[in-house]
Amino acid sequence: MVTPARRTVDVVIPAGGDAASVRRCIERVLASRNATAFAVQVMMDADGDAGLTPSDPRIAFERSREGDAATRINRAIAAHADRDIVLLQPSAEVAGDWLDRLAAHGIDSTTVNKVAEGRPHVVDMIKNGEIAFIVNTVEDSRTAQADSRSIRVTALSQRVTYYTTIAGARAACNGMRALAQLRPYRLQELHAQLR
Repeated sequence: MVTPARRTVDVVIPAGGDAASVRRCIERVLASRNATAFAVQVMMDADGDAGLTPSDPRIAFERSREGDAATRINRAIAAHADRDIVLLQPSAEVAGDWLDRLAAHGIDSTTVNKVAEGRPHVVDMIKNGEIAFIVNTVEDSRTAQADSRSIRVTALSQRVTYYTTIAGARAACNGMRALAQLRPYRLQELHAQLR
């Protein structure tokens, strides 16, 4: 038996394009058998509707013309900073106790203040050596741009691995996963082998 998460999980579905896929994804999530409490947030642009209406109190729709998909996802995450987040593409296939299994293998998270939200904030944590890997996507606001710059500059000065796109971070994680063993090589030895 899988132990459920200790807190509510937000299942965020970025809706774009095919409303039928989004509807099927919502139906699969709601039909699953999980002990973990969850809420579904469907993030769509203002024009996206296609008959999607909340018929269950666990579903919330947000429609907005502002920003791209990443901005809408960031808003969904910020809506409940005390919750864990699962981001599902509309094409995702989920069944059974998928969320319980995922939550059982999750990593406890800590809420981190943005620089503008006051200390201690993410830059302080980077300087204190509390953060080893950063994925920082930015929304189109001056505050977010300023925070992003201070995070980037501090990460570089502290030699912390830093990615600005989900695709880049995913590629890095796939590369790390593929390595059976992380091991340093002396450049001189590798050069000597070429001779």
